Amino acid sequence: MKNSDTLEFICLGEKCRKPIPFSVMKIELNKTIPCPNCGKQYSFEPSFLDKLKKFEKLIITVREAEDILGDTNVGINVDGHQIKLPYRLLLTRMNTLLTLNVGGTEFEFKFRVEPLKNN
Repeated sequence: MKNSDTLEFICLGEKCRKPIPFSVMKIELNKTIPCPNCGKQYSFEPSFLDKLKKFEKLIITVREAEDILGDTNVGINVDGHQIKLPYRLLLTRMNTLLTLNVGGTEFEFKFRVEPLKNN
């Protein structure tokens, strides 16, 4: 698994079902993404790739802002009380997913955000 692979989805091959890590750049260069396990090929519409590019840029921006995010909290109001969660905790415990329904089958694209480094 390479650091440049910021996205992944599960192969739809019935006997496979393994994660396929990829980046938008790989798709733009090769037009298809093969499953590393079974070899099944996947391609995406240009309009969908544009959306994935935006999400990928967001992930890269989060990585670049690591020094700021290490000191950042997210406030959640519950019953009139504010709970502050360190952003670092959110990055290590929550997954960012994009779920699409294509022809009755749900595709889940996971955006791979590496945990922030300890300072």
